[in-house]
Amino acid sequence: MSTRLRFADRDRNLIMKINDALERIANDEYGYCESCEEEINEKRLRARPMTTMCIDCKEEQEREEARTKIRPGMMDEYE
Repeated sequence: MSTRLRFADRDRNLIMKINDALERIANDEYGYCESCEEEINEKRLRARPMTTMCIDCKEEQEREEARTKIRPGMMDEYE
């Protein structure tokens, strides 16, 4: 049962991303990075049509998330 729920949740998320991309197309905002506002490379858009960030901004976002993520045992130093 939980596998079906995960698939249904994944499908809902994908549908939301597709609808968001269609809205950006309708508003002439498709293909521009939401972070730096530069054009997103065509190859990236072909690989990930629902993307909202250029590769540089996405990689920076992922680096920042990795830096701020608390790893198990990390808080032991502060107890």
